[in-house]
Amino acid sequence: MPIATDTYADVPRVESLVRDLITGGQFSATTVPTRDAVIEFLDDVADQINMTLKNYDYTAPIALGTDPETFRFVRSVNAAGAAALVLASKPSESWSPPQRGAPFSQTRRQFYEKRLKDLLDLIEAEKLPATVSASPLNDFVVGSATDADGNVKKPIFTRTFSDYPGARDLSPPA
Repeated sequence: MPIATDTYADVPRVESLVRDLITGGQFSATTVPTRDAVIEFLDDVADQINMTLKNYDYTAPIALGTDPETFRFVRSVNAAGAAALVLASKPSESWSPPQRGAPFSQTRRQFYEKRLKDLLDLIEAEKLPATVSASPLNDFVVGSATDADGNVKKPIFTRTFSDYPGARDLSPPA
């Protein structure tokens, strides 16, 4: 099963986060979860990230060439989110020494879930340094929103003087 084109991370990145819990250190058709299940986890987490990005007018998926630092951050969070789902699919909760920044009372799964939540919170606060697909001025209309025929006018910052001839008369009053 191939990874979706709008997924940021890959299976080896997830393996690096949970390698100690996988027989042989790599996901396969016989591991719990299977390699195909991990790919689905990656795609599910990426879909959640991309859906949130689109909801807040960011360009999704984030492109490596346009926003390299943000892309690498989102890629690591995509892997962490999938790793949390891997840990949730295990028969018992996994505990290990905390990762950097994690309090001692937090499990690995909770730490990975928090990384995903922190990214989604950044997006919702519109503080993610990534390309925005729509300007807030794109819907800004001055004067009437429709022309004489009832057609919706283009927003003022995207139209030219010739788009609506006669809509504004600059000649001096008679």
